[in-house]
Amino acid sequence: MASRGWRACQRQDGRPVGLCGLVKRDGLKDPDLGYAFLASVWGRGYASEAARACLDHARRALRLGRIVAITTPGNTASQAVLKKIGLKAAGVVRLPGKDEDSAYFVSEG
Repeated sequence: MASRGWRACQRQDGRPVGLCGLVKRDGLKDPDLGYAFLASVWGRGYASEAARACLDHARRALRLGRIVAITTPGNTASQAVLKKIGLKAAGVVRLPGKDEDSAYFVSEG
């Protein structure tokens, strides 16, 4: 699967505020849902809306079953987004070439 990603923009002015998408990351068997947003829009629901839309697209259009996500263990806001859209905490994983573990989340389609 190739990487697929989308830019997230504010409705009122079209200003880009972040991105969300699916990637095939070394060290993970399944597609990885990832997102990043400007700090100025944190807490406004952009990550939840974009991640949910991306997950729905992965299931409906791409017919993917299992989707995973990683985040730093201390990033509780990102972990809350992943839980909100239905992913479950599944421990930790260390990706190739990394010195630290990542919190690992899974979703069965």
